[in-house]
Amino acid sequence: MNGTMFQFGMGPRTCIGKNISLLEIYKLVPSMLRRFEIEFKDPNQEWKLVNAWFVKQNNFTTTFKLRDIVKPETDKIAA
Repeated sequence: MNGTMFQFGMGPRTCIGKNISLLEIYKLVPSMLRRFEIEFKDPNQEWKLVNAWFVKQNNFTTTFKLRDIVKPETDKIAA
């Protein structure tokens, strides 16, 4: 699958920010999914794909609700 990742270019003309971008993506997506409930604003609304230079979604509205993050208890001492 890595052989088909051309969004950053290939060979000697590879984007110099590729590794930083991938690091941010791999960190951001799980953090967002852990902290927020993400839902469609209207699940019955149709959304369209517009393919110009990049593929973009139209009528794609979502709502974010903050999750209750469960933190581990630090009071307990392992026996």
